[in-house]
Amino acid sequence: MLKKQDRRLRFESLDRREVMSATIFESEPNDTKRTADPVLLDTADNAAEVRGTVASRNDEDFFRYRPTAAGTLNLALNDGPTLAAKISVEDSTGKKLFESEPRNGVASGSFSVPGGKDIYIRVRGQNKSTGDYALQLSLNEPVTPPTTPPVTPPVTPPVSPPVVPPVGTAGSLLAERESNNTKSTANRADLGPTLQIQGTSTKRDDDFFALKATASGTVQIATSSGNVKLSVEDARGNKLFESEPNDGITSGSFTAVAGTTYYLRIRGMSAALDPYLVDLALS
Repeated sequence: MLKKQDRRLRFESLDRREVMSATIFESEPNDTKRTADPVLLDTADNAAEVRGTVASRNDEDFFRYRPTAAGTLNLALNDGPTLAAKISVEDSTGKKLFESEPRNGVASGSFSVPGGKDIYIRVRGQNKSTGDYALQLSLNEPVTPPTTPPVTPPVTPPVSPPVVPPVGTAGSLLAERESNNTKSTANRADLGPTLQIQGTSTKRDDDFFALKATASGTVQIATSSGNVKLSVEDARGNKLFESEPNDGITSGSFTAVAGTTYYLRIRGMSAALDPYLVDLALS
């Protein structure tokens, strides 16, 4: 166990970030939910910073936080140069509220929390890594709507729907065409500034799309409707992105190179036929 003074010296190796009003240092033993360190957010800004050390591959640090009101908890991790930290958050019943994905670059997130009930944050090293970490927490409480009725805006005439360009061009709508259950039978399109993919899927139905980047840049991808799981691979099978619907991760990004084809796989999360819309934007 590190003394508090030693921990402060070791934390100088972490990147500089905004300093929250409240800073909590772990105190061993805190390897179980029963011995979890309590976390209190500063009432001035509803924020705090939690700092600790994963000392060995078997070391797990638990923290307990009880929100004073329901809201959205924002979590962001800053780990040291030697630690690849894995963060998981559960409520008092064991239901998972959030989990980071170090391999996919997911080190932050936001999720709903109830008021007056404990949630547990667990920090551990992935792939036997060890080192220091700093965890930023902040709570956004829901805004109370105004009691006075809003002013009714003037009625505007309906706007004609936009003309959808041909499939496979920048800014197009790509509708799924069966059979597209493998990479070899994938529906093909150009991946330009914007592309929306529409289709239906079930737990047993995989939909594949071969998307050729029209330029180099960053591709933002998100599910706007449908309970589906997304994964993106390059031609060699290297995974570039994967959503985690059960953990609330339905969007992300990956880097694209002009002229390169990327394979998007969409599969349903239930046995029932579920329509979906997936949005992609290359910039």
